[in-house]
Amino acid sequence: MAIDKNIFQMHNSYGRLGPFERVAIERWRAINPDWNYRFIVDGELDEYVSDLWGEHADVYREMNNIQKSQILRAAVVYQNGGIYSDCDIYPIHKLKDFIPLESSAAWFKLRDRPDKRIMIGDCFFGAEKGNPILDEIIHEAFKRTVSCKHMAGDDWESYAGYIYESSSVHAYSDIVVRKHNEPLLEGGDNWISDIKENPDKCHYYHYSTESWVPNNRFQRDGVDPFANQMEHLTIIKELTGI
Repeated sequence: MAIDKNIFQMHNSYGRLGPFERVAIERWRAINPDWNYRFIVDGELDEYVSDLWGEHADVYREMNNIQKSQILRAAVVYQNGGIYSDCDIYPIHKLKDFIPLESSAAWFKLRDRPDKRIMIGDCFFGAEKGNPILDEIIHEAFKRTVSCKHMAGDDWESYAGYIYESSSVHAYSDIVVRKHNEPLLEGGDNWISDIKENPDKCHYYHYSTESWVPNNRFQRDGVDPFANQMEHLTIIKELTGI
């Protein structure tokens, strides 16, 4: 088995994307012309998820959009095979240059944690169609969503902790790393300083718009999102020449 040449990205609507996301999306398509591209909007896969993971259908219907997105990103790759990428990830290199198509999956290691726990990203990954690990991730995300409901308070800190611990990075990492000890790839978890130092080793840049956060980082820091996104696009172009 091998990773199918499909690229999937999702958002509640194309019209709500900022300039960084729009440029990044178009670049995914431009530099990977031999890959199929699909932009998924809210509700498009709800019936598929409810049918295939029917025992969790009631829980799924009660989920908010960000919780659903953690399920959907795994589900669309499980359904079709290919690569999932958040919309705010800017590709520096072509997929053929760093995705091992002959493998059954591509998981990217995140930066080392103080507690030495190995974590992977849920913002970018790839897998073959029907990869059983994706099915396990989805079941685990559903289980944690139910068991961690006490964390879903009104304040941002508890809300963020709820998402992070339930259907997001921890669930993905525990299944892929702790349970299956899957091989991990480097070059995905980059800061601007990493790209400046060695762009050849950085496959993509995750800008992080926090589009799903009620009080996102632009609001918290009093930053104009358009100006900040344009600034980062300029920096990436200067560092990589693209």
